[in-house]
Amino acid sequence: MELRGNPLVEPDGLEYLFGGYYQGCYQGEWARNEPEEKQLFEEWIDRVVEIKVAHPGMHIYHYTPHATRALKRLASKYSSRREELDGLLRAGTFVDLDVVVRQALQASVENYTLKELEKFFGYEREIGFREVAKLTSSYAFLLETGKAGEADPDMLAAIKWYHEDDCRTLAALHTWLEKLRLKAIEQGIAIPRPEAHPLKASQERAEFLERIQPIFEQLMQGVPAVPSERTPEQQGRYLLAHMLDWYRREKMSKWWDVLRLKALSDEQLLDERAALAFVQHIGHWFEDSNTLMHSYRIAKQEFDRSLGMNILTLGEKFPGTVWRIAILWGILQMGKRPDSIQEEHPTRLFSIRRKHSS
Repeated sequence: MELRGNPLVEPDGLEYLFGGYYQGCYQGEWARNEPEEKQLFEEWIDRVVEIKVAHPGMHIYHYTPHATRALKRLASKYSSRREELDGLLRAGTFVDLDVVVRQALQASVENYTLKELEKFFGYEREIGFREVAKLTSSYAFLLETGKAGEADPDMLAAIKWYHEDDCRTLAALHTWLEKLRLKAIEQGIAIPRPEAHPLKASQERAEFLERIQPIFEQLMQGVPAVPSERTPEQQGRYLLAHMLDWYRREKMSKWWDVLRLKALSDEQLLDERAALAFVQHIGHWFEDSNTLMHSYRIAKQEFDRSLGMNILTLGEKFPGTVWRIAILWGILQMGKRPDSIQEEHPTRLFSIRRKHSS
């Protein structure tokens, strides 16, 4: 899966090329404006859900978080396919091979970009990066000035050709990683696969949406899906309609951030102000008869205390009450139940307000 976008296109950026490699075939579609972007996004989500229902163990592989970030942005931008995208995210459908590579391999490269890794699994591109970079810049200018329709066919063909190369090399990387996994297993190393999860529909959520749907439809009658096409009165009705489901969507956004953090490596978590990485248990003592105090060593990193002192594990479990965080000294102290002495201790934590954690 590969999405190509330009954040400078007014008013909210544009994902102008949707593509993927499925069952040996490349599929890529252009979006020159917001209506086409919305249509491609919805068609893409619908197709993925259809495949996921037929094959619950299906995964979508991408490289770097851009693809999932773009899908979340589009779901929010057009208030469309949120439930479907949420289901795909909760089912663990998306796999960032960038994270897999960084956690599993040590390679003699300056950085772990896809292009740097291609020499290890023997992929050769059919068009050079420098050649297509100039064309991509030219097309970006046409998008930003509203003149995408004036793009030369040869320009579009070259950009799409390189995009196809990106999709094919991602498939080749996945095949190579699978071979390395089998080789490691033959040497006696256990590398279990993550458990496959089918799409699940929440009955409570479905009932709530059914109750508000008549009001929502009445408010949204005649309101364009593209924000730039709405009048002030239509924008007001749009806001009122989406306030009906505001609190649930906020919880959904928090959950999406949990999933994003879970997908990051420990090294990448060091750059997240809402996370603590490389957490190591170093001891415990009884504060009183009701509290067992645990002490942890943590890496020195930026941490946003304004998010609150409620710490959750990346398994969405509340591990205890934080008593002290001393980033400079690398110490975290947490109070737990007296019977927690046998519990497995977390190695990664993140901070989130409790009222949003459900």
